[in-house]
Amino acid sequence: MPSKTAIIYRDYLWLDIRQNIDDITFNITDLAKIHFNKTWQRKDVSEFIKNKSTEEYISYLISLNTGNPVLEVKRWKFGWTWVCKELFIDFAMWISIEFKHWAINFIIQWLQLAWKRNELKDWYKAMTKAIAESWSANYREEATMINVLCTGSCASNQRARLWIDKMKQLDQLQMTNASLIKAWLSLEQRKDILVKSL
Repeated sequence: MPSKTAIIYRDYLWLDIRQNIDDITFNITDLAKIHFNKTWQRKDVSEFIKNKSTEEYISYLISLNTGNPVLEVKRWKFGWTWVCKELFIDFAMWISIEFKHWAINFIIQWLQLAWKRNELKDWYKAMTKAIAESWSANYREEATMINVLCTGSCASNQRARLWIDKMKQLDQLQMTNASLIKAWLSLEQRKDILVKSL
């Protein structure tokens, strides 16, 4: 995994599973911890990787030569294992039937989310274009206002934790704000309108 990455967090049973959106890998160490917290049964990631069936599947995935990473393991005190989406599902199926069902739905939602995230970029570009053409709008103020309205926090990293319903809300806020900026409304006027739209 490259040193600079875009990590988003997916909540499951009140804990996070990290996902790298640059190379589309998932952290299965996080999933193993969630399973342990839920069942008090330890499932060792290294045992899964050494499994003959898993080794064969990893070899097959590597042979496909897609250019995407298949498996990366970091060994240290807080070691973790990142895998491609196929191995992520395979690991979840190996843990339990419940996790197998969850993993299938997780990937289905992730596919919807990936499409939605790309769409969000378009509305963000439209909003920044409107800001650039305005004499009064400020990039930082606009981004902070949208973040606070959507997530309740001004921290930019909150966007990485948004799920599909909140992303739709963010999308709507950015789209509406772009139109309001073009109408030359002040920040306070726009904020009032956006709050009423929630």
